[in-house]
Formats: sequence, structure tokens, C-alpha cells
Amino acid sequence: MMARCTRCGAEAPAGASICYQCGGQVAQAGPSPFEVGRTQPAGPAQMAAARAASAGMQAPPPQPGAAPAWGPAPGAWQAPGMAAPPPGMGGAPGYGPAYPQGPMGAGPYAAPPRRESNLKLGCGVAGCVGVFLVLLLVAGGLYYVMTQQRDTASETSPSSGRRGAPQSGSLKSIVKEKVGPYRLVGNGDTISDDRLRSGDSLGLKYRSDTGVDVKHFLVVYQSESEARDMPQAVIEIIREHIPAGQTFRVTSGPYSNREGEVIGTKYHVELEPELVIWTNGKLLAVVEAPAPHAVKFFESVPY
Repeated sequence: MMARCTRCGAEAPAGASICYQCGGQVAQAGPSPFEVGRTQPAGPAQMAAARAASAGMQAPPPQPGAAPAWGPAPGAWQAPGMAAPPPGMGGAPGYGPAYPQGPMGAGPYAAPPRRESNLKLGCGVAGCVGVFLVLLLVAGGLYYVMTQQRDTASETSPSSGRRGAPQSGSLKSIVKEKVGPYRLVGNGDTISDDRLRSGDSLGLKYRSDTGVDVKHFLVVYQSESEARDMPQAVIEIIREHIPAGQTFRVTSGPYSNREGEVIGTKYHVELEPELVIWTNGKLLAVVEAPAPHAVKFFESVPY
């Protein structure tokens, strides 16, 4: 930069100390803010100060309302804590940088793209068939267990299904394949005493789950009054066939059907094996088995 004379203001060559025009002293100017160590563009105020310094004048004070050397114009919005960039550095003049709104607030962040899940529930044809078969087997097992429990409860509950004996038809029509825990295994001995004979009689043999045999006799008479006299005849026959001097105890009482109506009389002969004798209308029934199986069989029969 050329030096100037302090008296006439004429330019003097660099390094000259005396003005060639008037002989006055030449003032050596310092480096211009436009050429040395510039770190940012000069604003209007800096340029005015430079011109004033070169002319030996004082820079005028800033005018009220004038725009500062840096930053946005008066009244322009600016993000808190952020300085406006120089012109050409991005963003609109007087505003903060044009960053998108990210998930953590304003800044150079972008929300990650959403990923659609490709996971789909399905079992395939073979898998679905297998699940269906398993459910079918489970349902069948539950039905079987419930049916068995229902049948066992109805067969073993005392007098739960007891009803009056039929007044006509064959004795075989009332015979059950299973009575409580006892299953029919075949025909048994019939009553051979003439005092108990009638038009229709039947001898049966049942066996428990533990292998205990039960003898069961059924006899039908012409009238209910005739049937009611038969238990005493059976007791007399028993007394005649036991060893001499042996005694036994007999208890008797009425028994009822499922509605609570008395339908006959029961006799319990306490011997070994024990016997239970009862009548039901025209029917006489006798059970002989080791104790307590005779009583358990009586409590399970439906007649």
C-alpha cells in the first residue's frame, strides 16, 4: 500500500520518509484489514474506519438503527445460541442454518426410516393338520374320562338308579352286563328248593375288578304278596344248611327308589359269605358274596 504525506496528503512510494511534493514527513500506513490476516469479510463499519484512517480522519459513530457488521438485520429472528453464518455459507440471511428437525431436536439429524416387519404367523398345511389332530385327540380323551366318571358314579351310588321291577316280560330283560364294579361272567347256580320255585328264575355270576365272585339269584312270582313271603323261606333254607350250632344275625328294613318311595324290604344275613335278600314288586332277589361285596352289589343294582 502507498504511504501518504501528512501535510498535503499526496501518495509517496513505499519506504519514502519525505514527501516529494511538499517536503513534508510521510506517514507509513499499517497493513490494510483487506489484505493482511483477514479472517472474515469487512463490513461497512470496518471499511469506513479504514478510509478514515488512511485520510487521517476519525471514523463516524454508528448510526442508530443501522445494521451491525455481522448478524441478521434488526428484527430478524435468530435461533437461540446460534450465530448467523456469513453470506453464501448456507441458510437464509438473518436465520439459522436450514437443518431438518431430527428426533433429538433441531440439528443435523434425521429420523431413521421405519422398517416394516416381514414376520408373518403361519403353520403351513402340515402344521395346521397336526395341531387339529392333537386337539381332536385331547377332546376325545376328555370326553372318554368324563363318560367313565359319569357311568361309575351312576353305577356305584347307593340306590341312585333303583326303580320298580317290571311287572311283565322276561327276567333276562333286566339283567345288566355291569353292576357297579362287578361284571357279568356267566350263568350261575339256580335255586333248586321247591319252596322257592316259580314260573321264571335265573342264576347269574358276577366278578369284581379284584377277582371276587358274586352269586345272584332272581325269581318272579305271580303276585307281590307271594314275593313278600319268600325272604323268610330263604332264611329258613339257610338255617337248615349251616353247620349245627352256628348262628347268624339278620337285619331288615324297607328300601326306596330314586323318588324316595318305598318299593320293598331288604334282609341282611350276616354270615360268611354274607347274603342280602330283597323284594321288589313280584321280584325276589338274592346276592351271596364275601363281605362286604354282597351289600355293595345290592347298593349298585337298578332294581
